[in-house]
Amino acid sequence: MGEEKPIGVVQLNKGSLFRVSKTCTLDIVMSPVSISNGITWDQGDMSMYYIDSPTRKIDILDYNSCSGKITKRKTFFDFAKNNITGVPDGMTIDTDGNLWIAAWGGGRVLKVSSKGQLLGSIWMPVQRPTSVAWGGHDFETLFVTSMRLGLNSSELLKQPAAGALFEVTGLQARGHPAYSVSSCYLSLPDIE
Repeated sequence: MGEEKPIGVVQLNKGSLFRVSKTCTLDIVMSPVSISNGITWDQGDMSMYYIDSPTRKIDILDYNSCSGKITKRKTFFDFAKNNITGVPDGMTIDTDGNLWIAAWGGGRVLKVSSKGQLLGSIWMPVQRPTSVAWGGHDFETLFVTSMRLGLNSSELLKQPAAGALFEVTGLQARGHPAYSVSSCYLSLPDIE
C-alpha cells in the first residue's frame, strides 16, 4: 500500500493477489507480486489471464470456477520478446477470446489473440494508457483510460489529452457484460 514515488518506481515483490470468497473472506492466491493490474477470464471460465506489470508479461493460469483456485501459471505474452515498449497495465477480453491490453508508457492498446499472437495495436494520443473496458450498446465500444499524473509541462504540451477517457469504435469486436458481484464488508489484513 502506498504511492509510487517517483511514478513507475515501486518496491518489487511486496504484494499479493487476493480472492474474495462467496462468504466474504479473503484468501491469498498468489504471492509475491509487485503491481497487480490486468485480470480477466476466458469465456468458458477455464483460464485466467493476469498481469503483474513489472514482469512485462501476461500470464495464463488454469482456473476452477467452482473453487476459485488457480494453478499452472505460465507466460502467455511477453512484451520484451515482442519488442513492445512500456508495461502491460489494464486488460479485457472480447467474445472471440482476444485480449486487449493497455501498454502504459508504450502509447497503445494491444490486441493479442487467444493463441498469444500480436494481432494489432491501437495507437493512442497519450503515452500512458492505463486500462480498457467494453461498454456502450452491444459492448462494441472500447473505453480506454489514461494517466496524466507525473507528466512534466513539456510532456503535457505533446500530449494534452493525457488523463482523458477515450472511446474507440469500429473495432469489429465486442466485449462481455461485467460479472455481477455481491457486496461484502471485508476486514483487511494488516499490511506493512
